[in-house]
Amino acid sequence: MEKLVVRSSHLALRFYRRDGWTQDLVESLKIKGDLVFHDANLVTVDGHDLAYWVGRVGSSFDIDKLVDHCRVQHYDRLFLEGDEARTYVADMNW
Repeated sequence: MEKLVVRSSHLALRFYRRDGWTQDLVESLKIKGDLVFHDANLVTVDGHDLAYWVGRVGSSFDIDKLVDHCRVQHYDRLFLEGDEARTYVADMNW
């Protein structure tokens, strides 16, 4: 099974529906807190679904699960791996 991509803004990890994320999948990676779903009014741009989940302030995700089972994309579009990905995901946890 191909790893799902976790993207980020400057402030938070984003789990885009277009990348195959569902509420249940994102919840399975969450340790604490709540999720917020941004549906962008179900608008698409150039055929891309813009809806995504993000952790509400105070939420955190399981770093090991994220890094081991997902591809982590920095907001500048570079993919991070190993310790670099772990550090980045840790910094993105509230």
